[in-house]
Amino acid sequence: MSIIVLILYLIACAICGLLGRATAFGFLGHFTIALLLLPPL
Repeated sequence: MSIIVLILYLIACAICGLLGRATAFGFLGHFTIALLLLPPL
């Protein structure tokens, strides 16, 4: 189960990277996803 969450997290990181890590949207998106995925771990 943790492996699946980790894979989803990596995919989310890739998407945020494509949107632009330097942009506010990319940073907020990554931060929000991190908050959503860290509790289950």
